[in-house]
Amino acid sequence: TVSLATLGKRQAPEPVTICYCRVSSSKQFDDLARQVAYMHSLFPEAEVIKDIGSGLNYKRKGLRAILERLMQGCQLTIVVACRDRLTRFGFELFEYLAELNGGKILVLDQPESCPESELTADIL
Repeated sequence: TVSLATLGKRQAPEPVTICYCRVSSSKQFDDLARQVAYMHSLFPEAEVIKDIGSGLNYKRKGLRAILERLMQGCQLTIVVACRDRLTRFGFELFEYLAELNGGKILVLDQPESCPESELTADIL
């Protein structure tokens, strides 16, 4: 259990880079594979976490794993193709939690990985 009093005070000894890749549905599996391949090409030593689910859904397994590690004080560099791969809303909160632990979120802004049509799918 993590208390708010200890949040950001227990840092992992080694910084970790995580490439987070997400698509909204299994129909977009090819897009997910492209995101993963692109991340591997730029960050070959990084851990890759993948999710299939809406950017509005905070119950995604991979997203929760990242959040738990942030709450444990892990120093993470989280790499995403674009902001909405991590979450549609509340990006700044994740950024703040990462910074509390000496980490950061690196946004690559790859337009082909950030289709605007996915926002429509998430809302519907």
